[in-house]
Amino acid sequence: MLIDRDALIDIINIHRRDLWDRLWNVLHGNMFESRDYLRGLENGYWEIKKDIEQLPTIDPVKHGRWIFEPKDALEAMFTLPKCSECGHESSDALNYCPNCGALMREDGEEV
Repeated sequence: MLIDRDALIDIINIHRRDLWDRLWNVLHGNMFESRDYLRGLENGYWEIKKDIEQLPTIDPVKHGRWIFEPKDALEAMFTLPKCSECGHESSDALNYCPNCGALMREDGEEV
């Protein structure tokens, strides 16, 4: 299962701020204990965030198609298909673009 690391960190940030506010309101009676407790929670948060940032992620898959649009039969002999994502020309009928890595699909094919 893959995670969106940035989205997870955003969620943790939201919960961290909410937790901080709630704990401060509950614990503000004894300021010194409250500060130490909150400082410990804050340090724990930074450790978790550091661990999450080291998790591997996968970039979203780019999808493209080979574009082959010669104007006439003569041009068709000398024209190579181009990647719709980066414009790279390729003489090979590959399932992906060797330049940008886009996954090629046929027109009308579901992504």
